[in-house]
Amino acid sequence: MNNSTNIRRPNFSQHNHLLIAYNQMIIDLESILSQTQPGYISLHSALQTIKNKALHSGSINPEEAGEIIRYIKNDVNDVADMMMESGAECYDWLMLDIEMIEHKVLSSYLSAASLTRTLMEQLKYL
Repeated sequence: MNNSTNIRRPNFSQHNHLLIAYNQMIIDLESILSQTQPGYISLHSALQTIKNKALHSGSINPEEAGEIIRYIKNDVNDVADMMMESGAECYDWLMLDIEMIEHKVLSSYLSAASLTRTLMEQLKYL
């Protein structure tokens, strides 16, 4: 007997409507956020709006809508975490560039100061 026939594989077609609903809710969220000035709507309010729209369409039930909203919240949190991490990396990179610029400016200043000092010494003896 082949053991592979005993393995239960998920039936993705059963969950296809959830994927479609998730994608539509993301589109609706993007639409709401792009049409609203920053600070005028909270993420919670926008999520509630897209949840109600999905429920009103009848494509998903309340339990499924809640599950999709949880996934969207997790995805938003993951993106925020990623942005904060990359922001820290950008800050470190920027600080390195600033340090290099400061070093170059300081070197140029010291070089010019040294040249000025040399010229001043030469002027003393004229």
